[in-house]
Formats: sequence, C-alpha cells, structure tokens
Amino acid sequence: MNHFDLKCATLDIEKNIVKIKYKQSAVVQLEDAIEIVKIIAEQFPDEQIPLGMINNISQAKELTREARDYFAQNTRPNVLNAIVINKYIQSILTKMYFTFSKPKDKTEIFDNETEAMNWLEINLKTK
Repeated sequence: MNHFDLKCATLDIEKNIVKIKYKQSAVVQLEDAIEIVKIIAEQFPDEQIPLGMINNISQAKELTREARDYFAQNTRPNVLNAIVINKYIQSILTKMYFTFSKPKDKTEIFDNETEAMNWLEINLKTK
C-alpha cells in the first residue's frame, strides 16, 4: 500500500482503490486539489484501468468552489467515486457539488466507508 500524508488529507492507495480522508476541519483549496489529482495521475498512469476512489469528507470543514470544480473537471477517466459524509450540512453541500460542479464520472454518496467500499468493489467488477 502507498500512503501520502498531505496538508489537508491522507491518501492510501492499494491495487486500484484510492482512499482519500480529509483531515479534521480541513479547508481544501485549489492547490490541495491539484496536488491530489497529480498524485493519483502519477500512481495510475494508464487511464484505461478502472479506478475506485473513496473521498471521505466527513471531517472536512470545506472544499472551496475552486477545489470542487478542479476535482470535477480533472479527474482521470474510468473512475468510480464514492463520497463519504456524516453530517447533514455536508449532504446539502454535496448535492450542490452535483448540481454546480457536475462530476464527469459515476459518483455516489455514502454514510460510511464500508458501504462505499462495497459499492466500489461491485461496480469495478462490471467496468
């Protein structure tokens, strides 16, 4: 497993699954989004291989609009995204993300990482 400890998040990569866990009260800026996308591109240079991502935003304070837009427009192709939330306000913000930033790939919202991982494993088999 590869592990990256960034300013706003930790990334754990195993096989074709990337787990991004945003740190307590993190405010994710554009430069953070650029760094995360760059790491994923370096770890998975073959864009034809399906990739599953768990984005655990349950402890993050905010993802700025610039960061959300960058993630939505610069995610590599062939990705399944599972977003883990646990706060009511985050569910509202996540719905706004879907409305305004429009992710390019299939994206679902979950209450916990176990459900997210199960969904990724099932859907990655069918890609």
